[in-house]
Amino acid sequence: MFLRLPTILMSDYSIKNLLLGISGGIAAYKSAELVRLLVKQDINVHVVMTESATRFVTPLTFQALSGNPVHTGLWMIVVAAAWRISIFPAK
Repeated sequence: MFLRLPTILMSDYSIKNLLLGISGGIAAYKSAELVRLLVKQDINVHVVMTESATRFVTPLTFQALSGNPVHTGLWMIVVAAAWRISIFPAK
């Protein structure tokens, strides 16, 4: 079974940057295919995973698919202007 991207992601006004949060669960496996499809649509995907998600799929998988570093654990995420994403460890 293959995933299909929602119409809004394939339209002319589609997003160009996406932050994907992945938690532990069997759906983490489908997330890898989702990242592949999003990147194929020229969407810049950044992945943040919980520790439990890394037990289903390794961060290296998402790094290879997205072309961006993958962040795991507890993180405080700040989204700044111009879709620049800065990630800082939570204290």
